[in-house]
Amino acid sequence: DRLEVPQCLCDLLRSHPRLLPSVLAVERRSNSKAVQYKLLRSLGEFVSRLEPPSRIQCYFGLLVTLSETSWLDPNYVMTALKRLVFCPSSTLTWHVGMRVLITCRRIILSHPQATVYQPMLRLLHHLATYQNCVDLRDRASLYLKLLTHAGSASLGTLFHPNPVDHEQMARMLTPVLPKTIRLVSGPVPFLTFYKSLDERRRLG
Repeated sequence: DRLEVPQCLCDLLRSHPRLLPSVLAVERRSNSKAVQYKLLRSLGEFVSRLEPPSRIQCYFGLLVTLSETSWLDPNYVMTALKRLVFCPSSTLTWHVGMRVLITCRRIILSHPQATVYQPMLRLLHHLATYQNCVDLRDRASLYLKLLTHAGSASLGTLFHPNPVDHEQMARMLTPVLPKTIRLVSGPVPFLTFYKSLDERRRLG
């Protein structure tokens, strides 16, 4: 704290985003939990307040690291994602949108569902409703349905399945298709209309 090392590293990242791997290496090599907490908290505050919000997309590596740290407040990452997605001056490309959704997935896997439910609900609903890219809308809609209809344990299994789960899904899940009957003479029309006798008499 006296040397203000976390603040110096944040100032360095603000000017040089490419140094992010080196900054994160400092945190990983530290043997002190207190130092790790202080550094990650400072980095979380830095990225959540970054101006302009469009620059947040340069720090997805940091967002993923913060989101996977289960003992750190997820609001830092959620605030950064919200500012990036709702920023009027920035348009999400496919690559940026997918990285946003990957970060959302990491948050859902690493933090209690009740803690992130409301902010994640608003973020995914916005992406699923207003995003121009159909791929991003579909993926956000899928994550939204899983968030609102599955519990924490089920979310972990669905988002991060092991090979055994894949084999069971392939063996136990079958597509539900209507029975198809094929006739040699061709398809049978669903409806057939005939003129009534009275109508024929009126028409001559």
